[in-house]
Amino acid sequence: MESACDGDPAGDRAHIEEIDTEILLLKRSVRALRNQKKRAKKRLNSYKFPVLMLPTEIVCEIFLHYLPTDHVGLPRSGRRSPLVLAHICHRWREIALSLPPLWKAITLNGIKEEPSEGYIEFLGSWLRRAGGLPLSVQMDEAGSDRRLTAAEIGAILPYRASWERLSVRIVLSALLTLAAPMPLLRDLEIRVERNDVPDFPVAFQDVPQLRAVTLWDFNYPIGFLPWSQLTSLTLVCKSPIACTVILADTPNLVDCVLAIDFTNALPAGLPDTALTHLESLVLTKYADIKRVSTTYLGTFIAPALRRLEVLDELLGPDHADTLASFIARSGCTLERVRITGERTMARSSYHAKFPSIRKFRFNRTLRDWLQRTRWIENLRKGLVEEDSDSEDSSDSGLDTDSEDDSECGSGCSTCGSGQE
Repeated sequence: MESACDGDPAGDRAHIEEIDTEILLLKRSVRALRNQKKRAKKRLNSYKFPVLMLPTEIVCEIFLHYLPTDHVGLPRSGRRSPLVLAHICHRWREIALSLPPLWKAITLNGIKEEPSEGYIEFLGSWLRRAGGLPLSVQMDEAGSDRRLTAAEIGAILPYRASWERLSVRIVLSALLTLAAPMPLLRDLEIRVERNDVPDFPVAFQDVPQLRAVTLWDFNYPIGFLPWSQLTSLTLVCKSPIACTVILADTPNLVDCVLAIDFTNALPAGLPDTALTHLESLVLTKYADIKRVSTTYLGTFIAPALRRLEVLDELLGPDHADTLASFIARSGCTLERVRITGERTMARSSYHAKFPSIRKFRFNRTLRDWLQRTRWIENLRKGLVEEDSDSEDSSDSGLDTDSEDDSECGSGCSTCGSGQE
């Protein structure tokens, strides 16, 4: 801005003084603003617990997201327990105890001490807080020093009509107490730790909503479950014959996982297993059993199959021929195939022989049995997304640490599918 005293030295000197004065005033103003800013920051930092100012509705949403996404068999203590939220402050305790979804899952396991009367009441109060919501119950005696008592099991039995998911790892005598109508039950997993009764007088028949079942190795009768209504079935440590007998009564299966015990040789003339609605099939072996059957896959007829996971050993020496024969016999259009175990055929050969299969995945090494066991358990509990397209989730839900995964054709320079 030009001064009115242009050409006048005295006027310019006076104008400079005016400018200096204005600069000084502006500096003081900036200094005052900075001091105000510091005081505001100090006040903000003095608010030690701003989270307590959140509306109850937002706190409820935070609590619900705090729990594991699977929400299956929540422990009664520890970081994964909803009780943690009730131990922060009085307000949070009131919110947590009045929020039914926090209490719709519970785990029972053997503890060293015999359960007290207060503990039994605690179990009942836990499930009462669920307010009638469908419940997930887990009973696991593995590694415990004692068995679950009748009082412990009895504390949750009154809520059996609300059970939606049930996972048990108990002795057979305890399982007997559970066989009763469960109108909401949709997902069932049973692992019998010890057969402590002479026969097996247990049957779960009055379960109209049951769709997904995981059964570990124990001698259950044919009429143990309403097989025909199942859409998802996992059988662990069963012989091929036992699997075939059971699958003959499961015409509506969409998803099937078989961890087979090949201890005994596969008998000749094993009947075919026709599953017209099956979309996903997983065949593997139980533990590190050396003997396997290279013809068992050929007994399946699954025209709707879209996803197949099979252990490399089960394909025999002529991998491509075995797979091609299965596809032709079933008349299916496979979209995804995963070959597990030590691969003995180049992946480029798979792409070349089966160009219509959109996605192949391979395991570079045989999975550790414990890791496989965790996956089979997690598949039924919903911890594994079987249909995910992400790199850390395969069609079957097995973990992927292999660099051999690809979903493009042979000769691709990006994924190296043209190389062994």
